[in-house]
Amino acid sequence: MPATPVVIAAHDFSQDSHAALRLAATLAREWKARLGVLHVFDDGAWASVRQLYRADLWASEGGPTLAARTQLSRQSLDLARDYGIETFPETRTGDAVTEIARFTREQGACLLVLGAHGLGQASLLGTTALHVLERMHAPVLLTRDGSAAYPTRLMIATEDSEGARRAAQRAHELFPQARLLVTHAYRTESPDRLRLDGTSEEEIGHILQTAQATAQGVVDAFIRECALPPMQTEPLLLNGFPGYALVEGVRQHRPELLVMGRHGRGHLDETLFGSVTRYAVEHAPTNVLLVP
Repeated sequence: MPATPVVIAAHDFSQDSHAALRLAATLAREWKARLGVLHVFDDGAWASVRQLYRADLWASEGGPTLAARTQLSRQSLDLARDYGIETFPETRTGDAVTEIARFTREQGACLLVLGAHGLGQASLLGTTALHVLERMHAPVLLTRDGSAAYPTRLMIATEDSEGARRAAQRAHELFPQARLLVTHAYRTESPDRLRLDGTSEEEIGHILQTAQATAQGVVDAFIRECALPPMQTEPLLLNGFPGYALVEGVRQHRPELLVMGRHGRGHLDETLFGSVTRYAVEHAPTNVLLVP
């Protein structure tokens, strides 16, 4: 991290973005970072603006843009006092995705924190986070569980890609003391299906053992290539459709943060993050760190 890192929290005054703001403040305090609190006012992006701003504030504080600026300044001062950190508020007008990505790049931020259901109708359970991430190089932390605690146990989703390795290394840089649950989801035919095909029990056992050994080799190689610390790292194999198995693994093992990286190249809707990442972003019951 730079000498004085910067964390950015996007804030739209929704309940989820309040939780994101608290977690961002916790991280800024731990990293001795400055916290930038950004609000983007965009009539076109928010279909339900009156749910975000009380009508009486519009009249008393000079309209919704000024109301947002006033509230943001107050909340930034409260965070600075409560967490003992330096904060700076910023309000902008325009497309939310564009302005969030631009401001994060301008500040050279090491992390952007977003609420999973914030940003009005534009978010669609994290779609905004994926679109923001497409436009910048800083990781995005998507808050889902409302916790403001500093993460001490991470689940890292693996695959044989440079993006996954980069995500694991970046997560370890950000949270160097955290326990790392390095997870690989693999698929095999179900024993019942194999039996229906006439496969013997001995052959079924061999198929399952071979698949598990191959998956274990993938995890071991991943940990080795990423130079993750052995004493903090635990491998975990999950059998099933990768997206579903990963989410079920989160439910069972309860990590405080799920780490995922992009894979492949191309347009966002095709290969940039892929179906597994999208499924996890929508369904994993924990905070998600997306690394570009």
